[in-house]
Amino acid sequence: MSRLFDGVDDQTLGTISTVSDSDWTMASWVYPATAGESNQGWIMAALQSGGVRQMFRMAAAGRTIFASQEYATTDAASTSVETLSASAWSLVVATHRASDNTMRLHIGTLSAAVAECTYSTQTAGVGAFTTGGGQIRLGCRNATDRTFDGRIGPSCFDIREWTVPEMERFRSGLFPIPTSTMRAFYPLMSPDAAQGEDLSGNATDLTVTGCTAAENPPVAFRWGDDFGLTFTATAGGASAVPVMMANYRRRRVA
Repeated sequence: MSRLFDGVDDQTLGTISTVSDSDWTMASWVYPATAGESNQGWIMAALQSGGVRQMFRMAAAGRTIFASQEYATTDAASTSVETLSASAWSLVVATHRASDNTMRLHIGTLSAAVAECTYSTQTAGVGAFTTGGGQIRLGCRNATDRTFDGRIGPSCFDIREWTVPEMERFRSGLFPIPTSTMRAFYPLMSPDAAQGEDLSGNATDLTVTGCTAAENPPVAFRWGDDFGLTFTATAGGASAVPVMMANYRRRRVA
C-alpha cells in the first residue's frame, strides 16, 4: 500500500546517517493530484536541524520536478521541463553526481521507459559539499508547509548514482537489493498507514503522521531473481553453487 498525503500537513520522519561528499539517488513512485502545497510538494529530503541537505520535490503548478544538493556557496539544482501527469503513477528519480556537482532528473511511467529530463534550469554546485544529514522525510518538510498532495509509493535513498537500466528495473517492479550504500528503502506495502518500515538494513523506519493507506502502483513488485551463480571446483570434483538463499526461498514460496 502507498501512503496518501493530504496536501496540508501529513508527513513522515526517519533518522539517517550522515551523507558524505558522494553520488546519490532518490527514487519514488508518485501519484500527484496537484503540485502540492505552495506548488512545492515534497517527495523526499534529507535534513539536519531544519537545513535541507538533499531535496526532491515538485517545482511548479504544472507539476515539473526539482532536486538539489546543498553546497557552501551555490547549491547544485535542476528543474525539469517535463511534467508529471495528474492522478497517474510516475517513477521519478533524482541523482547527484559528485564528479561534476550536478543534479540529474529522470521520469518513467507505467507505459513509458525511464528517460532523463530536459532542464529549464541546471546549476552545478559551488563550494564545499554540505554534510550532516540526520533526518529523512517523505511527503513534507518539518514545517509542514510543503506537503505532497497525492500518493507516494515505494521509495529509496541510495548513496551512489543509479544507471538508467537500474531505474528501469525499479520501474518494472524489481526492488533494489540492500547494499552498503543504501541509506533507506521504503516499500510502503503495509495496509497499516502508521507503518513505514525501512528495509535497507539501517533501521531508519518512518514515523508516519496523518497519512492514510492507498493502493500502490499496479506493478508486480518483487525481489530480484539474480542468483549470481558461480561454479567452483571442490575437493570431490563436484561444483559448489553459492546462492542467495533469501531469494531462493522467495522463489520457492512463489
